[in-house]
Amino acid sequence: MVATHQPRGFSLVEILITLAIMGVVATFAIPKVLDSRNSNTNLSARQTTMAREVAFMIMNAYEQYKAANNTVPANLKASDLTPYMNYVSVLPTTTQLDSHANTGGIISTCTGGTGSSQIGVCLRLHNGGALWAGSSTHFGGTTPRNVVFFRFDPNATYEGAVNDAPGMGMQMALYYDGSIRSRRQLKSATTYYHIPSNSYPVDGSVATADPSWFTGF
Repeated sequence: MVATHQPRGFSLVEILITLAIMGVVATFAIPKVLDSRNSNTNLSARQTTMAREVAFMIMNAYEQYKAANNTVPANLKASDLTPYMNYVSVLPTTTQLDSHANTGGIISTCTGGTGSSQIGVCLRLHNGGALWAGSSTHFGGTTPRNVVFFRFDPNATYEGAVNDAPGMGMQMALYYDGSIRSRRQLKSATTYYHIPSNSYPVDGSVATADPSWFTGF
């Protein structure tokens, strides 16, 4: 008669030893992983990814607006697109957010209305950041170089009068043709219209206008 070997499971002692070894490994490995995640390099990568997601959301909202209205008026404001966006909540009108790098600490205010060009509607986003959509400027025309402006603040916190910081905001320009660019990448002869004044040309791109964390779309 041929003897057969019955499969044997792990004993309690073996399981306890394995768990103890895993605990020792975790004790040393987890802090290193967390340190790596919190490094400036990874922070920059995460915030750039957030900015790209926001840019896609803006472009998608623009396409939804066009589909719903069958046209895009020459006086469309950035804030007109917010009903077509996915966000958590509208931030209080007392909220202050960053503008973009190297502006000397210009504040994006969330009061709505049609006053200063810094006025707009602010949205709390699912990724933890905030989006400012201008409400006192509009396209001012239907040429491909007409823009409306958005500002994305990755930590939804005003940094104060600083030129650059890990949580500094960035400006996004949505063109009438549906393309989007950062402040550093603006087309030449870019134009917007400020209520109730006239159209304003923007002097093209500004090399230092994007925060250092942003690596491009």
